[in-house]
Amino acid sequence: MSIQNIDYLGSLLNADELNSLKKAAERHSQQSNIDFKIVSVDDKMVEIETTQGETASGKYATQQVLLKRTAELLKKRLPG
Repeated sequence: MSIQNIDYLGSLLNADELNSLKKAAERHSQQSNIDFKIVSVDDKMVEIETTQGETASGKYATQQVLLKRTAELLKKRLPG
C-alpha cells in the first residue's frame, strides 16, 4: 500500500480528494518504491512517515528529496 492509514485523512478530504491522493502516492510507489504512512492527524498537524524500499537501479532519494516528495504530494490537497 502506498499510503498506509489514508482513512485518517477522511475528516480533511472528501472521497475524490482521497482517491486522487492515493493515485498520486501509488505513482511514487511504482516509480521509486516510496511509501507513505499517516501516523497522526489533528486540527493543526498531519504527521507522515515516508520510506523508500529497495530500488532496481540501486539509487535512493536523500532525506531532503523524500521530504520534498511528501510535501509535493500533500501540500495542494491539504488545507493549511
